[in-house]
Amino acid sequence: MSFEVMKKADLLEVVDKVGGVDISPNATNKSIIAALLDAGITWPVYKKLYLGEEEVPEELKPARDMFNNDSSVLVKMERQNPTFEIRGFKFTKQHPYVVVSQDEAQEIIDSASGFRLATPKEVRSYYG
Repeated sequence: MSFEVMKKADLLEVVDKVGGVDISPNATNKSIIAALLDAGITWPVYKKLYLGEEEVPEELKPARDMFNNDSSVLVKMERQNPTFEIRGFKFTKQHPYVVVSQDEAQEIIDSASGFRLATPKEVRSYYG
């Protein structure tokens, strides 16, 4: 199966599940698929993160968890520290993204320099 064989209603469900993908109300299947791909949601990524058909690599779990919880956001550490723990969350140079609640994200960003909100596309690009 792939996006290309899905009906429009099913593609719209994918868009709803993924979130953050802008499509027009009159979008065609091809334009919906293009919007998903522009957002970094390929069929293999969708299968891993949303369908659970394959084991999710450890480094993709933060992105998967973020997508499964509407009140969560991604915070990225841009500090030069090899590791940094704040409010019970551990950021590392190798894994600078952590999924936190919106309130916790705001507190982290307000209380320490070198942190900012990240996008799902950025995380997928980083972990490739």
